[in-house]
Amino acid sequence: NGPPCSNSEITDFHAKIYANVNECCGRLNWIDTGVCVAHSDSSNTGQGGSGSSSNEGGSSGGGSSGVTNKYFVDYGSGSCLKDCAPGPFGCDKAPPPVALYDTIEDCCRTGQSYADFNFCTTRSTAQINSTQHAFSEGWIVDWTSGNEKCVKDCDPNNGPPCSN
Repeated sequence: NGPPCSNSEITDFHAKIYANVNECCGRLNWIDTGVCVAHSDSSNTGQGGSGSSSNEGGSSGGGSSGVTNKYFVDYGSGSCLKDCAPGPFGCDKAPPPVALYDTIEDCCRTGQSYADFNFCTTRSTAQINSTQHAFSEGWIVDWTSGNEKCVKDCDPNNGPPCSN
């Protein structure tokens, strides 16, 4: 059965992503951390990723006929899209006028500052050889389960610990 992973894709871009299950369970300070860890992750791998950052900066624009290959905010998904011909993952034409950023990291840090940085950058990046976004591999408090546990942000198609 494996540790709980989000049965469906995590879409709450306000949710903080923690590096490991212990850190995530520490957020649930009203219950015993050991109980939370045992309930959240039977394999107790405690692994997770962390984001990196680069220079901030944005420019306004969005060409009326061409594309810029820069990034712009997609507020509905908590991610950033690339101003390019629609088709490949993460591509769409930027509506003018819109702030454009040189990198996904700049777009997520500045344009999506209210969203968790790891959430934004992974949702803005395709998995290798895939048309689906990447996952952070971090841990998120699952407030909807009623069980006060943490779930791993990973592709449920990969099986445990990414499936229930």
